[in-house]
Amino acid sequence: MTLEAAKTIFMLGIGGTGMRGLARLLSAHGKTVVGSDQQYDVIKNWPDLKEYDIVPEGEGERLLKKADLLVHTDAAEKDHPLIKAAQRENIPVLAYQEALGDFSRSLTTVAVTGTHGKSSTTAFLAHILIEAGADPNVLVGAPMPAWGGSSRVGKSDLFIVEADEYREHFLTFSPAHAIIVSVDFDHPDYFKSLEDVQAAYARFKARIASGGVVLTTADVQHEIDDVPSPLPGRHMQHNAALAVKMAEVLGVPREQAVAALKTFPGIGRRFERLDKIGKMDLFTDYGHHPAEIKATFLATRGKFAGQRILTLFEAHTLERLKTFFDGYVEALSGADGVLLVPVFIPAGREHESAEAREWLQKLERKLPGIVWRIDDWKELPAQLTQLSDEFDVAIAFTAGLLDAKLRTLSFT
Repeated sequence: MTLEAAKTIFMLGIGGTGMRGLARLLSAHGKTVVGSDQQYDVIKNWPDLKEYDIVPEGEGERLLKKADLLVHTDAAEKDHPLIKAAQRENIPVLAYQEALGDFSRSLTTVAVTGTHGKSSTTAFLAHILIEAGADPNVLVGAPMPAWGGSSRVGKSDLFIVEADEYREHFLTFSPAHAIIVSVDFDHPDYFKSLEDVQAAYARFKARIASGGVVLTTADVQHEIDDVPSPLPGRHMQHNAALAVKMAEVLGVPREQAVAALKTFPGIGRRFERLDKIGKMDLFTDYGHHPAEIKATFLATRGKFAGQRILTLFEAHTLERLKTFFDGYVEALSGADGVLLVPVFIPAGREHESAEAREWLQKLERKLPGIVWRIDDWKELPAQLTQLSDEFDVAIAFTAGLLDAKLRTLSFT
């Protein structure tokens, strides 16, 4: 059973950003979508999921029996009860990235990948094409408030998709064209070195269609200053320049592409303003690699010159904190103050919590200047309220729980 042949698709972990984005695309292309999620109580009323029959994971087997294909989040273990139930019922199983790759094959696909910057570049390119009337299908790895989710359904056969390099997931695509925004060492739980990462990108490039265009930094290095970015920072100008260049490949005149960026509506968790705590403006950003944090912090310093900046930092996994420890010290050292929050520990790795606290304490000792640390999320509101008297701007770097914690707080 292929994705194309399936009529009813059960999505395990449907609440994830990519999964619910794919659900919207599948539904629009004639599929009946049902599903389950561990966070059912959180997601059940989300507007972009209301049209689907969704149940808690413990009740998922009832809906699974109505499906002829199961698509599961990459976070699901191979021995997950619903995956095992599907196997018993001879229901084919696809991982999210496999399903996404299958979906892309019937469309003219432009894949945007890179260690840093792929979400914003995908969003910039999509917006340019929408403004130009190309009406693309799109899937971004971040929320797009203007779309009410992470995906957009178009009437053309063009598909703009963020392609993830983690575990070489991008090898499920055979795109017509591609953008490689950046290549850096990341995901140390999978890749062992920068050379390992580079080899994976070489395999990705080999999958691009004959005659397809592959854009990299080298293709826009002399054009960056000519492209205004909708978001602050030199790195965002670089991403915007790549989007404009690919839009030209797809037939949009350069002047039109540049003009379209002026109406970009924003992207979730990319220098996104959340609230005001007293006199302090609070922003959230998905940055979790030292290079991303450093680039976004420099943009913050440029935008708020002369103001005191507080950085909130949530290390995303113990493995990253240990591997890039010196890089985090360098990236965070430019702030006027740093608030360290608990390290994000993925489900199933709770045994790492004690070591994670030790490494966070080590980071606290290593950072120069003024540093605070909380060990319990309950301390966050009071700590931020106290610090709001000392700082003008706070930016949270979080790919884990901190973003959601901040969104539930009210300071006005």
